[in-house]
Amino acid sequence: MALQAPDFGYDRRFRQTSLVTANLGELGWELEVFFSLERMIKIRGVIVDVTSEPRWGAVPLVWASATVNTQTSYSYDGDFYIHLPAGTYNVTITCPGYKDTWRIASTNDQASVGTISVVPSGAPFP
Repeated sequence: MALQAPDFGYDRRFRQTSLVTANLGELGWELEVFFSLERMIKIRGVIVDVTSEPRWGAVPLVWASATVNTQTSYSYDGDFYIHLPAGTYNVTITCPGYKDTWRIASTNDQASVGTISVVPSGAPFP
């Protein structure tokens, strides 16, 4: 089955919103199935620790995670990306040894929550 999505690119993802099945009784029949695709938005940001030594500036955190609803994106270089349907979302940022923080992302296109600075919690790093 071929899928043709005219507005598709590196930053675009789609999800199928309904289950589509086809039962072909005989081989050789040509069947065309139309189904709905929902365009996903990409929520992105950078998680940093700004309390480090001033000469280094903001340091990206590698153990941080961003969670929206049930989807979690783990940061290996400070960056995170989550693909969701258009809407308003509460993005929760967590990192061991740091206080949790959150941002709101609201859009019907690609959204950036920017650079998110987290503060050490004083608890020991596990």
